[in-house]
Amino acid sequence: MIDVHCHYLPAVDDGAQDLQSALRLIRLARADGVRKLVLTPHVHAGRWDNSLGFLLPRFDAFRNLVASKNIDVELYLGAEVHLLPESLRLLNEGQIPFIGGWDGMKVMLLELPGGGIPPNALAAVRYLVGQGVLPMVAHPERNKTVMADVSSLEPFVEEGCLLQLTAASVIGEFGSRVYRTAQAILKKGWAGVVASDAHNASHRRTRMKAAFRFLRKHYGETVAERLLVSSPERLLNERQTLCMDTMARLEAVRW
Repeated sequence: MIDVHCHYLPAVDDGAQDLQSALRLIRLARADGVRKLVLTPHVHAGRWDNSLGFLLPRFDAFRNLVASKNIDVELYLGAEVHLLPESLRLLNEGQIPFIGGWDGMKVMLLELPGGGIPPNALAAVRYLVGQGVLPMVAHPERNKTVMADVSSLEPFVEEGCLLQLTAASVIGEFGSRVYRTAQAILKKGWAGVVASDAHNASHRRTRMKAAFRFLRKHYGETVAERLLVSSPERLLNERQTLCMDTMARLEAVRW
């Protein structure tokens, strides 16, 4: 499996806080059946002031450490980008790490505020699409507006947005409301990928294998494979051939 949303890069956000914790999380992910991971630190101005220039050397050092421990995983750098004006400025400066590519567009993992969908969100999505950037909305099933009315996502789906469900949500570990919302998104066929959004080894663990088994049982092998294997693989494949921006140039020797 491939996990395109996780917080394992140490000491940059609310995920792994040190190297040992980060290595433990990588080992847990590998034991959970994950072979490729996109590390997605928060980019949230005023809270986690991350950027490509800040994150990339830290990612390089951590990937080298993981390789030295002979952990059989492939690591990529992405980001979970909070919807803020400052995020659009970073995008224009070439300082946003993308998670992949899709239909000729670079894919940004976009986080909406958990309390609801801001009035300007759809306009921001249209702006991003106009810039050749396709938003993948992170964990919409945990958004209060979406939990109250899943059809609030429809305009974003119509704009072409991908949706990323969290593995723990799919199997019911974020509570009944989140579970019901995740199932509604799955039944509408709107889910693009399932990822862990794992932060730690206690209450925010990787649950990818359990999600795969759940999806295979309730939605069939094809859906499980698409959401946890083939669609994430497509994101990474198109990342390698598409992204010719600052990040791609910096990472070219590694891709």
